Amino acid sequence: MMDLAEKLKTSIEALRQKFFTLEEYPFIERDRLPADILEKSLKTGPEEVSEFSEGLSSHQIEALLLDYRGLTNTKEKEKIIDIFTARFSKRLLRLIMAIYQYDYNKPAMALLFKAITSEAERRQDYPDTGLFIWEFGIIKEDYAEVNDFIEANGRELDQFFAKFHLKSESPLADEIKYHYLQNASKEAIFSNLRYFMQIIEKRSPAEIFNPVANYLEVFTLEEYLDGINLAIFEKLGDPNVSPEWASYKTKVRDAFAQWKFLYLLKLRSRKYPNKLKVLSQYYSRVRSSYEIEDGRIVVLDFGEIVVVDILDKPYSLFYQKNDFDREMAAWKNPDSEKEPAFIKLDKIVSARDYMIEEIEDSCMQLSYEGVDTLYIQELLDIKMGLEPDMRAGRVKKSRKKSSI
Repeated sequence: MMDLAEKLKTSIEALRQKFFTLEEYPFIERDRLPADILEKSLKTGPEEVSEFSEGLSSHQIEALLLDYRGLTNTKEKEKIIDIFTARFSKRLLRLIMAIYQYDYNKPAMALLFKAITSEAERRQDYPDTGLFIWEFGIIKEDYAEVNDFIEANGRELDQFFAKFHLKSESPLADEIKYHYLQNASKEAIFSNLRYFMQIIEKRSPAEIFNPVANYLEVFTLEEYLDGINLAIFEKLGDPNVSPEWASYKTKVRDAFAQWKFLYLLKLRSRKYPNKLKVLSQYYSRVRSSYEIEDGRIVVLDFGEIVVVDILDKPYSLFYQKNDFDREMAAWKNPDSEKEPAFIKLDKIVSARDYMIEEIEDSCMQLSYEGVDTLYIQELLDIKMGLEPDMRAGRVKKSRKKSSI
C-alpha cells in the first residue's frame, strides 16, 4: 500500500514539473523549460522566421518569452519579436500579460507591446486576452488613462483586475491601486477599503503622504474609519509628536488628533458613558492624546491643561500642564521614588470642591458619577478660558478690585 502511495506521489510530482498554471509561469525555474531556444532563435535568418516559429512547441515559446524579457540589445529583441508576431494567438497574449504584470518597467516589454499592437491591427484581430494592451498599451507614469477608466466604470479595482486579466497582488496591480487611490473620491475609497489599507501598511511614510492627506480631507471627522486611522497611526505616530506628520496641513493633523482623542474616549467609556458625554465636547481643543502604563492610563493634552484618565474607573484627573509635566519628570527620574497624584490618589480635590468650596489643587478629580458630573464641565470651561470664573469668591474679589 505504501509503495502504491509513493508511486502516486512521484507521478503527481512529475506532472507538476511538466505542467504549471498561468500564475506560476512568471516564477518557474528556467530549467523546467527547453534550453538553448534563445540561441537558436537568434541564429535564424529573416527568411526562416515563419517556418522556424511554426515549428516551436508551446514550451519552447514559453521558454523564449522568459528569455526575451532579459534582452538589452535592440536588434536581438526585434528578432525575437518577429517570432512572437508570427505566432500571434490568444495563448501568447495570455503569456505576455502574465509576464508583463511583473516586468512592466522593462524596455523589452514596451517594444513587444508596440509590435503586438501593430500585428493585431494588421490582422484586425484583438483577442480579449490582450485587452489591457489594446486599451492602454504601455502605461504612462501618471497612470491617468487607467485612473480615468476605473473612475468611469464603477470605481471597483477588483472589477478592473478581472476585466483585464490582472492578478490583484502583482506589482503592476499594486501600482494601479496606489495611483488610483492617491487622490480618490470618498466613494472610490469606500469601494476599495482593503486595497487602501494595503497601501498604508506596505508603503513607506513618504509614499502614503498623498493618499492619507487626501483621505483625511475628503472624509469628515464623523466619517473617519477606525480601522484605516489605526493603520495610519501605526505608520505615522501621533500627529503632534511624530516628525512623519511634518508635511501635513495643520487642519489635517488637528482632525486626526481629534479622531484619536474621541476613539480612545469611546473605548474607555463603555462602563461610564458620562465620561464620553462630558469630555467629547472638547474634541476640537485637544492637542494630543496618548497611552501610558500599557494603556491603563490615557493622557489628554489640551495645551495649558491635561486630563489623565484611568481605565475602568469612574473618574479622571485634572492638571495644569506645568504641574503634570513636573510630576511626570519626577516619576521618570530613577533616583526619585515620588509617584504622581494620579497613581497615589489620596486626598484629591474634586470638581465639586473647586466650584462650591472654591478649593483648588495641582491635581483635581473629575467624577462621572452622581451630581459630581455637573461640575466637570464648569471646571473645564473655566480652565480652558471658555467661560469666565463666576464662583462667588472670585466675583467678590473682582468687585473689590473694580471699586478701588
